[in-house]
Amino acid sequence: MKQFSIPLIILLLAVGFMIIFPNVSAATPTPAPGACQERPACLDATPPCKPPEPQEGWCGPGCFYQEVQCIIGPCYPVLVCPSPTPQWGTLSEGDMVSATGTNDPDIYIVNEHGYKRLFLNPIIFEFYGHLGGWHKVKSITASQRDSFYTSTLFKNCETRDSKVWAVEVTGEDTAVLHHMQMTGEKALEQDHNFFKRVFCINSNEFNWYTISAIPYTSVGQAPGYTRN
Repeated sequence: MKQFSIPLIILLLAVGFMIIFPNVSAATPTPAPGACQERPACLDATPPCKPPEPQEGWCGPGCFYQEVQCIIGPCYPVLVCPSPTPQWGTLSEGDMVSATGTNDPDIYIVNEHGYKRLFLNPIIFEFYGHLGGWHKVKSITASQRDSFYTSTLFKNCETRDSKVWAVEVTGEDTAVLHHMQMTGEKALEQDHNFFKRVFCINSNEFNWYTISAIPYTSVGQAPGYTRN
């Protein structure tokens, strides 16, 4: 029987190990699936990352990401949107409001859950003449206005369409609608207040918007609104 030297045996063992385990090397390991990515569009979130993050992700007023502890992973932080704590004062559901003593001319309408929606421009405001017009707009403080979280979620109640749409404001008086392409159960998983934020609009307003070809598939993609 032919004898092998010790160095040759070591070499043969090393080659065999590499054949059996070809991926074992000194190369830099690839990040594990679900590794956190920074979320520059959501810097006010806690913790400051969430996988995967839409490029234009949105935390929204009062919302944040909360870490989930799991025995078996990976587990992802979840979007948490606490209920607003509106300063009602003399206001009631359905009131139209605007902040006095500011440079913000925006007019909103509030709902019973403490959310408000924006009337993007005078054209859209005029679609709702039954609300009483300009002289029915109540002046409130900026603090009271901000205590009602702004929602951008709409549905056309005139046609009784159950689809929910998110408004993306693209300019001073322009916007497009994105379909929230997800089940109601999934929406509530991500935000238990989701349907409390959905405002009814009429067909005139719905038809005024351009419909985007890009749907949203998570609650976090729905854009917020703050006046520049």
